[in-house]
Amino acid sequence: MSAHPNMNRIRLQRLLVLQSISLSLLVLTSFNAFGADRSLSCKIKFPQSFAHPQDYEQLNGYLQIVETDGKVSEFTFQTQVGHWPCSVDVTADKTTRPWDQSKWRYTTKETKVSLEKGYAVIDKSSNYRVRFFDLDRNYYCGMNGLLVDEVILTPGEKLCRVK
Repeated sequence: MSAHPNMNRIRLQRLLVLQSISLSLLVLTSFNAFGADRSLSCKIKFPQSFAHPQDYEQLNGYLQIVETDGKVSEFTFQTQVGHWPCSVDVTADKTTRPWDQSKWRYTTKETKVSLEKGYAVIDKSSNYRVRFFDLDRNYYCGMNGLLVDEVILTPGEKLCRVK
């Protein structure tokens, strides 16, 4: 029994329709119709001193900051060396993630986020500067020590800077 001659074309059309539906859902979930949310992200460019030379090629990470009504409402910081992920992903909106134990405090120019093990301060001027204090790497990354990095996100740039 032979397959219909147009079967491959039909399968390809179905696949393209499914991909366009998936892309539409992705766009809808990351865009607020009222324009109140603003999401910024960048890939982290680490200095070579941040990892052993043999691990440097496997080192990658990103930072994402979400603003709602002009205030930082969510941030994600993730790095990975080989198979070792390190992730801090928190939100001020407890209705979407009730298990999130972070506490948010706002001042004129900065947001302080108290985490379960340490805290982060997000300064907002023309750039976003995220500084981590006493962040327990064992709790978030499965490694010894504290995470004391400072990551700077400049709107419109694809790479973040690390200090």
